[in-house]
Amino acid sequence: MIDAVVSAVLLLIVGYGYYRPWQNICTDIARQVIFEKRDALFDMAASGELSFNDRNYQVIRKSLEDYIRLAHELTIWKHMISRASLRRAGVKVRKTDLDTAIAAIPNNDTRAKVQLLVNQSHQTLLGIMFLKSPALLMILLPIIAFVVFKAIITATFNRLNGRLNDLGNQLQVDAELCRQDSN
Repeated sequence: MIDAVVSAVLLLIVGYGYYRPWQNICTDIARQVIFEKRDALFDMAASGELSFNDRNYQVIRKSLEDYIRLAHELTIWKHMISRASLRRAGVKVRKTDLDTAIAAIPNNDTRAKVQLLVNQSHQTLLGIMFLKSPALLMILLPIIAFVVFKAIITATFNRLNGRLNDLGNQLQVDAELCRQDSN
């Protein structure tokens, strides 16, 4: 009985010791990606595609900075509770200031570039939401491991199949040479 308790406690300590740094790594990666998107937005303004003084630029930049701060707090569970609370309070999903600012960019190419930066930031935040969740991580890791394992096995069989064909062709040449020698 004592061995089971000690094992459980050690497992919890190791799990926490592994999981906590994992959450920090996920947060750091997300923040870095969004910093890069914010820097790309700055570069667009520096090159004249956007104006630093334009309210749309400022709203978009502020939104990306908010995402950088949100990365620390964001988990799937907090997000689900927030959504449920808003829904229960009757708050409707509305067009945000960010959506309005992006839509107000007059140049189609610039608007598309900005929308891509924002979408990539959203994808990053969604990704870390799932990766920071221990329950989802336990579900996703076996699936990811299976997909990676399947890809490795498929690639190996494809390479092997090509080599087997080459080997088979060589054996056929040897057999034909052997037949000619025996005639």
